Amino acid sequence: MQDTNLSWIDIRLDSVTDTSANAIMQVLGVDASAVSTQLQSGLGTDFNLSPAEITGAAWLAGDNNVGPQQARFSLDAQRLVTIRTGGDAAFTAVQAQLQTRAGLVTNQPSRLLGFVLQAMQTTLQKTLTDMSVQVGLLDMEIITTTNPNSLQTAQLVGYRQTFQPFAMRFPAYVINVNAALIDPDTITILNQAGIKELQSFATLSASTASMIENLVDGIKATVQDLQSQVVNWQGVRINQLTVVTIVFLPITFLTGYFGMNFQWIENLVETEVAFLVLGVALPILLVILSVLWLAHRGFRLSFTRHRRQRSRPNSATTGTAKSN
Repeated sequence: MQDTNLSWIDIRLDSVTDTSANAIMQVLGVDASAVSTQLQSGLGTDFNLSPAEITGAAWLAGDNNVGPQQARFSLDAQRLVTIRTGGDAAFTAVQAQLQTRAGLVTNQPSRLLGFVLQAMQTTLQKTLTDMSVQVGLLDMEIITTTNPNSLQTAQLVGYRQTFQPFAMRFPAYVINVNAALIDPDTITILNQAGIKELQSFATLSASTASMIENLVDGIKATVQDLQSQVVNWQGVRINQLTVVTIVFLPITFLTGYFGMNFQWIENLVETEVAFLVLGVALPILLVILSVLWLAHRGFRLSFTRHRRQRSRPNSATTGTAKSN
């Protein structure tokens, strides 16, 4: 920031273990070891206010759909320092928003921290919105898919692994922000305009928490639909097995009956005609009668080719049976 008494210094680390900026952070009055510890955990929820300094965690959108990215910030009367290991695209968006209000921040530098925190969290809200849409589309895909698809399961697991740790910690972060702003008049480095920006940030954090709850509910609903999909698929397979059993049960009975070693049975089946009648024609007739009986009882037999998700054909044609 130019033409003001407040400077904004952004430190972009290559990784959470990057120590190349430790000397710079010490000159700026930032505890490098504490920052390193917080960035390595990736789940900081602290937000601390004192009359002369404000420090804590901030959240912004991560790069390449890697989930929310944590940053550290420190504000005193001379400078705002932000430290991060990613979120380059989100940070560029924050800078673009700041450029559109450069006059406001130049005339009222006390508003800089609140504005930057709000802009960062706006990028986070966009990420949450995009993820909610993706989860909703996945849910609809699962509902309209008959057979379980491992790609769907892997996609849902990926969403949960990316989002769940952040979702569990963000409510604590909102509580810490609100608790820090209970008595904002004690903050001597900010005027009323700056305090108002921080209060707006607290309100924005509460709305982000609501978005997180909605996303959690969406993921839970998708998990339930995935479980229902598996249960329905298993039910269809059991139904098919039941139909096959009913159709071939009479043949099993014939096999057991004519397999008994009685002399009169051996004398009865001596000619080729008897073999064709009892060994071929009778089993076929019983299968036909079983199918007709199932149709009469309301079962509908179909042998159609199903397609897996993403238009990949099944490896075999399956028969399904449904009862009215």
